[in-house]
Amino acid sequence: MPVISFSNHLTTGDVLTAIAFLATLVAGVVSLRRFAQTLKNAHYAELDKLYFDIIKLGIDRPWLVEPQSAEARGNSSAYGVYAFLMFNFLETIYDRVPGNDYLCRTWYPIIRYEYALHGDWLREGINKGRFKKEFITFLEAEKWKRYC
Repeated sequence: MPVISFSNHLTTGDVLTAIAFLATLVAGVVSLRRFAQTLKNAHYAELDKLYFDIIKLGIDRPWLVEPQSAEARGNSSAYGVYAFLMFNFLETIYDRVPGNDYLCRTWYPIIRYEYALHGDWLREGINKGRFKKEFITFLEAEKWKRYC
C-alpha cells in the first residue's frame, strides 16, 4: 500500500489512497451501526416472544389470568408459578428499558396491566422478597404511569 507523503506535492496515488481509506472507515462505521440495530431488533423480538409464551399459558388455562376465580384459588400453586413467571418477566423489562422512551411507552402499559391483574399475589406473603427492592418500589410508586 502506498504511503502518503507529507511533502508539498501530493500525487494522485496519495489522494486515491486517502479516499479509499476514508471510504473503508465510513463503510466500517455504517456496518457497525447496522449490526447494532440488528442486535437491538433481535433483543426486542426476544422480549415479544417471551411475553407471548407466557400469555399463551393464560390462553390455554384462562383461570391463570383470572386470579380471583375459584379455579385459580383451587390451583393456587400453579397460579403462583404463573404469577412468578409474569413478574420475573416484568422485572426483566424493568431492567432493560430505562432511558429508552420508546420502549417505556411500549412496555410500561403492559407492566401496569399485569401489575393490576397479579399485584395481589405479589403483595402476599414472601413474594415481594423474590424480586429486587428497586423493582418493587417502581411498581408500588407507579412510576410507569407517565407512559400509560
